[in-house]
Amino acid sequence: MKNVLFIIPLIVGLSACAPNNPQPSAKQGSGERSSQRPPKLNFASIDQNKDGKINLEEFTRAKPKSAGRKHRAEPTEIFNRIDLNNDGFLTPEELKQHRKQRRSR
Repeated sequence: MKNVLFIIPLIVGLSACAPNNPQPSAKQGSGERSSQRPPKLNFASIDQNKDGKINLEEFTRAKPKSAGRKHRAEPTEIFNRIDLNNDGFLTPEELKQHRKQRRSR
């Protein structure tokens, strides 16, 4: 009887220390992306002709459809916002500047 009285508080104490968040399932930990966020694209993967610039056609092909986004701007509108010098091409510097501006919002 003394052993039972000792074990019950021990179990209760251990369960209070256990984290209340469940462990990720095998699917979550397998590297699969959530359906809410599209995969991030890097400059080299978008620049199909490898000229060091991204034109509107390359950008439009790479830009995922606006699934679940708040602002559903057309790819052309987004391209024009990123193209700071209005030369019709996106450079790595322009993309960095755009990302920096978005982070500061």
